[in-house]
Amino acid sequence: MRAVDSIVKYIEGQGMTQEEAAAVVGCSRQALWDKLNKGSSRFHKMLPIFSAFGFDLNIVHEDGSPAEFDIEKFTAAASGARNMYFDDLENVIAAMGYRFELVKKAE
Repeated sequence: MRAVDSIVKYIEGQGMTQEEAAAVVGCSRQALWDKLNKGSSRFHKMLPIFSAFGFDLNIVHEDGSPAEFDIEKFTAAASGARNMYFDDLENVIAAMGYRFELVKKAE
């Protein structure tokens, strides 16, 4: 499951309205749903959304085993490149045998 789809499923599972979910993120309902549903959100704009709902973004092999590269360096590079679309990066890592995984932060 795509990371963005996981967030949408999480929101629905919590019984949140679109307005409530947008309030968690701190943006308008339309802005949040555009970011989650249009596939044109920048990588650096998605990380705060995941974090607002209590998730960290991780990268793992398709089989779930840990990535063999420094995820923090990847995230820093992808966040610094302001023109990278989240969905495009997700497709690139999938082509390399990896996937994004959302991990609930410890409370």
